[in-house]
Amino acid sequence: MATRIDTQLVDPAQHAEGLLGIARALPALVVGTAVQQGGEALANAIAGLVS
Repeated sequence: MATRIDTQLVDPAQHAEGLLGIARALPALVVGTAVQQGGEALANAIAGLVS
């Protein structure tokens, strides 16, 4: 395990590709969460009107 950590510290460029993928996916995750919360709020409002 220590060897693996040492390798990651010595050559962080190997992991840059994974970090870039996460950075590219983050805006979509944030938008998806906002849409989901908006949908839940709309569903709650409709449920309040119906009941």
